[in-house]
Amino acid sequence: MSQADQGQQHSPAARNQQGTETVGYLSILLSGIVTEYIREVVSPYGLKPIQFLILDVCSRKEADTVSGIAQILPFDSSAVSRRVEGLRAAGLLRTRRSREDRRVVHVELTAEGHELVAELLEEVKAQGANHMALLSNSEKKRLIFLMRKAMESVEEPQ
Repeated sequence: MSQADQGQQHSPAARNQQGTETVGYLSILLSGIVTEYIREVVSPYGLKPIQFLILDVCSRKEADTVSGIAQILPFDSSAVSRRVEGLRAAGLLRTRRSREDRRVVHVELTAEGHELVAELLEEVKAQGANHMALLSNSEKKRLIFLMRKAMESVEEPQ
């Protein structure tokens, strides 16, 4: 096989022809792209993407415990717990143990955390819009709908 043929095997067009662009494969690639643009936005603030996601979940009040956040994000409870502790030390989150069950740690944004999330969300949304500029508004809505539907089908037992 020539070097030109080998190079073509690894091009996006060649991968598509080989049938490797499955939903899972493309999801992983897109996840990497999104993670990288979030990193570009949040790293000047001393944050990592996982920390931003934790702050975002708290700001939306989707979860108020470490284990609840871990159920939403694709990270285990110990990874979330370590990041929550760092965010608490930075003054962006408050934590308190449950009186009923000492294993449960409740989390909430501080005023500084609320301000930072609001600022970062605008930047992240702008970056996301730049990355999705080739899609029409109806295509974006359809993509979001399909992604949510796919997530539901994975979460629900068949």
